[in-house]
Amino acid sequence: MFIRGRKFWLLLFFIGLFVLSGNMFSAEAKELDFPTNSTNREPTIMFDNLVCDLGVVEMYKSYRCKYLFRNIGNKTLKILKAHSTCGCSIPEIKDKSLEFDESGEILITFYPPKKEGKVQKEIKIFTNDPKNKLITLTIKATVECKVDFKPKQLSLFIKGEKTDNNKVVLTSKDHEKFSISKVVPSNDCVKPIYDPNSNLKHQISLETTTVKGNEQLHGNLEIYLTHSKCGIIKVPYTIIPEFDITPSLLTVKKKEKLHTITIINNYSEAFKIESVTSQKGLFTVDKLVKISNGIDLMLKYSTLDKFANFKYVYDTINIEISGGYNLKVGCLVFIKAEK
Repeated sequence: MFIRGRKFWLLLFFIGLFVLSGNMFSAEAKELDFPTNSTNREPTIMFDNLVCDLGVVEMYKSYRCKYLFRNIGNKTLKILKAHSTCGCSIPEIKDKSLEFDESGEILITFYPPKKEGKVQKEIKIFTNDPKNKLITLTIKATVECKVDFKPKQLSLFIKGEKTDNNKVVLTSKDHEKFSISKVVPSNDCVKPIYDPNSNLKHQISLETTTVKGNEQLHGNLEIYLTHSKCGIIKVPYTIIPEFDITPSLLTVKKKEKLHTITIINNYSEAFKIESVTSQKGLFTVDKLVKISNGIDLMLKYSTLDKFANFKYVYDTINIEISGGYNLKVGCLVFIKAEK
């Protein structure tokens, strides 16, 4: 009985030793991600991850995605270039050349689109790895704006009843109260008026001063908020000037003598043209024709001897209008026809 029992325990001991040695071997194999003496004679890139999921993101904020990679081949790995499918994803590569077992990273700055919903952007990475010449990195996100704003784009009027529409309404979508810390317009002629106290809904009224010209002013209204999930909102706007001019650039060929510039008052007010001058003396006024809410300015073109050998000349028409308005129209005059 004792011998039989002794054999039993001895057999059990060897079985346990075998299992234990097998587990140790497996543990060592798991620790070695890559062999120290690689048999791969080509550069080989390996990424830790190819997809960066940012989850829920805000508009008008920037986010960073990091992609780690290694060279597990025996030859030098080179990152040849990185190409983004849009300007909203900007790649930055710190190490473009890696030897065996060296690590690198690609950082991508992501700017969410100004539209709510799911978004997915791709960045193409080109390498000298013969089996992975092109690798696609992906950014995923869900854009949410916890504060609604209307309108999404503004047309700002400088006078008349339409100035009542010069406003932006902000509303909390998740019932979190917030306040407006500041409002920054791109142009000095726009003055925002608002209540800085915390509330679920806000209105920003916008006062605009008169623009003494025909150039449309474009910009953004940057609205800074105390909402925990919406720190800033940007509303694009266009200031509607007193006058519109058509065409904005007058193109003149040598044989064409009469040309028309149409001036319209956007606020249906009568006006008078006080003077018209050509910077280079190529144009004179032929006649003025009154039309609905505006005037057709008929110009006569005359070639000057001093420009006879020019292929083309750029001129500017200055139009002085009652009330101190100075309107300008560029003119591209072709003197010589192309052979």
